[in-house]
Amino acid sequence: MQLQQVLLNLIINSMDAMVSTPVSQRRVRVRTRDAPNGAVELLVSDSGCGVSNVDGKQLFTPFYTTKDHG
Repeated sequence: MQLQQVLLNLIINSMDAMVSTPVSQRRVRVRTRDAPNGAVELLVSDSGCGVSNVDGKQLFTPFYTTKDHG
């Protein structure tokens, strides 16, 4: 259940990140692959605007957000 919630949060964040992207260019990609150590990797990417250098420094600060409604 926790992995499901993490995946859902990542997809919702991706959709939020693409709000200013034209609808025809919006893409969310969810993939899995085998990792070299026998684990499974889960990859989520989107065609959103990305994160600026200033924001990148704070990405892992608890409760930090760039969202207007966040």
